[in-house]
Amino acid sequence: MRILIIEDDSDIRESIAQLFESEGVIVDTAKNGANAFEVLQASIDRLPDVILLDLSMPVMNGFDFREQQLKERTFCNIPVICVSGMHYSQWMMDKLGADGYLLKPLSMERVENAIRKLGLEPNQIERGPEDTQETDPIEDE
Repeated sequence: MRILIIEDDSDIRESIAQLFESEGVIVDTAKNGANAFEVLQASIDRLPDVILLDLSMPVMNGFDFREQQLKERTFCNIPVICVSGMHYSQWMMDKLGADGYLLKPLSMERVENAIRKLGLEPNQIERGPEDTQETDPIEDE
């Protein structure tokens, strides 16, 4: 599984990234919405399975990122779990088209549960071509 964490607080961003990486998840990070689009463009051949999106950030906040993401054909189908320290109404989350919503402070268990609700398993490891190559069996002589 691959996740993109968009969070302006570097301590939170790196803590969540380290927890996922320790479980074998491939993690990309961005410090704001504008940086997230740069990350997505750079990884066009290996897009994330899910985006964890902070709503309150400088430069491009989560609301603006989500609005733009939904307009981008290449990125519009990536599920998004919104994260915030402020309580937003269900109406606001519906308007954003969020696939999940979590209040800070986060726990790994809550994040993993939100990902499972999307039908994904947080510990599913993305395999690269080197992991899927078949090897010739060794024959006894």
